[in-house]
Amino acid sequence: MANPGAPTRDPARFIREQTALRPVPHAPEIVLHVADEATALWQKTEEELEAIGLPPPFWAFAWAGGQALARYILDNPATVAGRRVVDFASGSGLVAIAAAMAGAAHVTASDLDPFALHAIPLNAAANGVAARITADGSDLIGDPGRSYLPRERLVAVATYEVPVTRALEDAEIKRSSVWRFA
Repeated sequence: MANPGAPTRDPARFIREQTALRPVPHAPEIVLHVADEATALWQKTEEELEAIGLPPPFWAFAWAGGQALARYILDNPATVAGRRVVDFASGSGLVAIAAAMAGAAHVTASDLDPFALHAIPLNAAANGVAARITADGSDLIGDPGRSYLPRERLVAVATYEVPVTRALEDAEIKRSSVWRFA
């Protein structure tokens, strides 16, 4: 059996063949390689890696939290302009791309999924910001935007109604917030 931690074939080719380059609904100035349907791509990813029990292909979708943060960064470029930025659990690289487009000096897009590490530079190149984004597979922290988020230590700086894929979420519109430490 193949090593489930590393793609066995050409991941960039796989991503290009299994996805389509489309604008992000809540940040249409950004385009991403996205899938039409999660389950079919998930199965194809397992076939490509010759492994079962892999995590979902988070890299192939523009998730609500990422869309909200990308929109906030694009609308408020001073938050990242001239700075070095880290995008944790980057997936498709959506937030990293928004930061680079908003003038970040450099962005590290961190993700543990080996396909994400190939999707990030493909998507960055499609948006003309590949030179300022580095995909990094180091084992770092993940997304804090879940129900157990310690809201008492945070302040919402923006809230958006983000269109999402009903097959992946529990609604067609997901309320997503951008947070800062209190």
